[in-house]
Amino acid sequence: GAEDNYTIVNHLQATEFLNYEDGKFSKSRGIGVFGDDAKETTIPADIWRFYLLYVRPETQDTTFSWEDLMVKHNSELLNNLGNFIYRALKFVANNFDGTIPPMELGESDIETLAQVNRELKTYNYNMERVRLRDGLTTILNISRLGNQYIQANQPWVLLKGNEQERARAGTVVGLCANMACLLSVLLQPYMPDISTQIQAQLQAPADVNVVTDKLVCQLGPGHKIGQPKPLFEKL
Repeated sequence: GAEDNYTIVNHLQATEFLNYEDGKFSKSRGIGVFGDDAKETTIPADIWRFYLLYVRPETQDTTFSWEDLMVKHNSELLNNLGNFIYRALKFVANNFDGTIPPMELGESDIETLAQVNRELKTYNYNMERVRLRDGLTTILNISRLGNQYIQANQPWVLLKGNEQERARAGTVVGLCANMACLLSVLLQPYMPDISTQIQAQLQAPADVNVVTDKLVCQLGPGHKIGQPKPLFEKL
């Protein structure tokens, strides 16, 4: 009414209800898990962030479950995301003196990049619309693609072959290291501590922290990574 230059709300986000096990959260009755309870579990804060966003009730009511927290952590974080990043970086450290090798992309690599880019565009679409749960799903899809890519190309076998096959192994792990770098950027809004750990292990420069619609190989041949370490432990 005053016609002052105030910022007007252009997107208002609301959710449904998050329930607890077979009932509802109730602070007064002590039903649920709250800040002090979460702290006493010694489960890292990033794990809580991950799970609460994974079950975020964006379109319908969802349920917090201790068993499901453990299952999702072990399957999605430990066996999917953490496994991909650790095996990729460990392979670079052990077989290429911790240095990103030259990459000559072939047809299968370009196909994998196209799949990653589709997920990346979906991630951006979801984040612009505050679909945080779906955005997290796309991150896990990218790491799943990475695991499938490593398994299909078997760089540990290629290393035992001729010069061309060894070069092929370098392309595979170099691309995987760059996929890990991309994941570290996408994870920042969800798991900032894990994102920082990944970038420290990669010794990634600060200017990698830009999200685009395509995977850009920020870690070029000759880039020296740090010491790979497992990101997660089994719950």
